[in-house]
Amino acid sequence: MLLDLFQKSMKSFGANEHFRYGLACSGGVDSMVLAELMYRSALPFQLLHVNYGLRQEADTDEAFVRRWAEKRSITYHMRKVEENEWKAFERKGIQHAARTIRYAFFDELKQAGEFDFILTAHHVQDLLERMLMAITRGEQWTALTGLQAKRDHFLRPLLQADRESIEEFARTEKIEWREDASNSGSAYLRNRVRHELIPFFKKENPSWSEAVLRMHDELLAVKNLSSAAYSE
Repeated sequence: MLLDLFQKSMKSFGANEHFRYGLACSGGVDSMVLAELMYRSALPFQLLHVNYGLRQEADTDEAFVRRWAEKRSITYHMRKVEENEWKAFERKGIQHAARTIRYAFFDELKQAGEFDFILTAHHVQDLLERMLMAITRGEQWTALTGLQAKRDHFLRPLLQADRESIEEFARTEKIEWREDASNSGSAYLRNRVRHELIPFFKKENPSWSEAVLRMHDELLAVKNLSSAAYSE
């Protein structure tokens, strides 16, 4: 059950009611399920939402997240990106710019003492997408270990869950979420990997998620060993 997997992950992080958590929440199914799991676990958390202003639905997404938080008396932080801010990232691409802005917002709040850890709703399909994107771009092999369950003050308690189980939990528990229409297109590399390569993996290997997690753990172990040897 997803709730059990989540609580097991949080326990492995040493989570307790004395820590404060900031939860990155777009309003999509993954982050809304994570928010519901945190709420049911009675762990103190705040919602962090970035309105990029790039889609007509952006303000509606922000209002949706705000209503969810207010209904449950959850503190929330909203960041609206102004149009002129994108000019500084003209040569970097929209997705790179959005990620830079998002994480700067999170770090700013953490440094201000709002919370101790930041939760993101990445799951195993995100992990595979990130690995395939790194291979496609010809990045160094260490990029294959970029998504980790715990790294510094970032926690990803759903990293061992697959997207299907998250969506099933949302439907069964009648959790509402917002759909981002831009995820269905093919303009971004991530979307092409998601819609063209991931289905192939699932078809060829029904146990693909276990295989990806095992490979990721092995690569991370090699990376840690090489880092330790280099530092000696």
